[in-house]
Amino acid sequence: MTLSPAGRATVTGDGSTVAGDAILPTRLTVTGVPDRSFGTAGDGRVVIQGASGGEDTTCVAAARAGVFMLGAGSSFARLLRDGTPSPRFAPGGITIIGTPAGLGINPVVLPSPHRAVLAGSLGNGNLYVSRWLLPPEND
Repeated sequence: MTLSPAGRATVTGDGSTVAGDAILPTRLTVTGVPDRSFGTAGDGRVVIQGASGGEDTTCVAAARAGVFMLGAGSSFARLLRDGTPSPRFAPGGITIIGTPAGLGINPVVLPSPHRAVLAGSLGNGNLYVSRWLLPPEND
C-alpha cells in the first residue's frame, strides 16, 4: 500500500480473472471510498492482465507525479497516475521477470527518477535484487 500526499491510499493485490492472472490495484479517497479518478471504469480499480500466477507477494511504490510501480510474484508493472498501464514501460504496462525461476518480488523501491530497485526471494532461501532503468513518462 502507498499513501499519497493528498491522503489517497493505493492498495494492490494479485488474483485471477476470466482472462487469466492479473495485478489488481485499487485507490481509495481520504474518506475510504473508491477514487473515481483511478481506473478506466471510474470505479477506483484497475486490472493489469498478464501477471505471473500463483504468487502471493505484492508490493507498490509511488514515484513523482503519481506514477506507480507494482510487483506481484515475478510480474513488474507501471501505472500512470490515473491507473492506466504505461505502454512506455512494457506492452500492456507489465513485464514478467522469467529468470530466475520462482521469483517473488517484495519490495519495489524508487530511489530516484527513472530508476527502480526490486528485492525478493526465490523460494529457496536465496535473495534476489535487481536495478532497473525506467523510461520517462511524458504525461
